[in-house]
Amino acid sequence: MQVDEVYVVPQPMGGFIDYVACLSDPMSVRDVLIIDPGFFSIDWVVVRRSEIQQTSSSSSTLAMSVAIERAVGTIKEETGRVLARERLEEAIIRSDPYLVAGSSQVDFRPHVERAVAEVANQAATEIRDSLRLMGVTPDVVVLVGGGATWYRSAIRDIYGKLVDVVIPRNPQFANARGYYRIGAA
Repeated sequence: MQVDEVYVVPQPMGGFIDYVACLSDPMSVRDVLIIDPGFFSIDWVVVRRSEIQQTSSSSSTLAMSVAIERAVGTIKEETGRVLARERLEEAIIRSDPYLVAGSSQVDFRPHVERAVAEVANQAATEIRDSLRLMGVTPDVVVLVGGGATWYRSAIRDIYGKLVDVVIPRNPQFANARGYYRIGAA
C-alpha cells in the first residue's frame, strides 16, 4: 500500500463535510459552528466560507462521561442504589427504559436528562463565550457525534432563534461519512 497524500483534519470537520454534502447549494454556506459532543470531550470548530478558522476551535471535557458520572451520583443520592458508570452507559446506548439494581428497577432517564442538561448548558455557555471573545457568531450550528441529540436543547437555549441548529441523520456517523468523502475526493 502506498499513501500519496495525508491531510490533518480537526475532529468535527468530518461532520461539516457531511453537512455540506446534503445541501442543495453548498456555496450558500457562511459561518458554521460544528459541535461534536463525544464521550470524553466536546470538540468544536468554526468554518467560515468553507475555511477552517483555526483560532475558533477548541475542546472541553464537559462531555457525556461527566454527565453520566453526575447521573450515577444523583441516582445514589436519591434512591440509595449504586450503579456502575459502565452499566448506565450501556443502558443509555441501548435505550433501555430502566436498570435493575438489586431487586429494584431504577428509572435512570430523569437523572441522566437532568445531568446532561446541566453539563450541556455549561458546555454551550463555554463555547458561546469563547466564540464571543473571538467576535464569531455562527449562522448555523451543526451538532454531530453520539451526544448530538442530548446537547440539542442546551445549544438551542444558548443561541435561541439567532441561528439554525441542525442535527444530521445518524449524527454518530456524521464525522465518518465526512472523512470518507474527504478521502474519496
